[in-house]
Amino acid sequence: MRKHSRVLALVILPIAFFGSACERDTRGQIDGQNPPTISLSGSGKIYFLRVMQEPVEEKFYEKGEGGIWQIEPEGETKELIVSQYPRIKYGEVPSGFVQRIPKGGVAPPQLEEGKTYNVWAPTFNANGEASGS
Repeated sequence: MRKHSRVLALVILPIAFFGSACERDTRGQIDGQNPPTISLSGSGKIYFLRVMQEPVEEKFYEKGEGGIWQIEPEGETKELIVSQYPRIKYGEVPSGFVQRIPKGGVAPPQLEEGKTYNVWAPTFNANGEASGS
């Protein structure tokens, strides 16, 4: 399973941030299993979490399109900071989130050994950090 952990990268990009003495950068950690579990930490919030297969398809850049799996916080979860989110296992929508891709609640494709995937989580209210795992 260690081999798989090298092909999955986590990218958290700052979209907007506000200075604060208590601000902690938004970071992600991937456990390297297949399917992986993603843990987020920090004092920011995310708009969504999207998994994409490399190379990133062109439609990724279109609003709300692209990727093989996308979830978004909803309801009260939108008000939480990322360190209060549950651990997120690929393909399983945690309580307080809604799946946007694939549409209709269809399960996303299984991740394949040897292929490269990225996790993208646009961040606000704190800086984000790009990291690999």
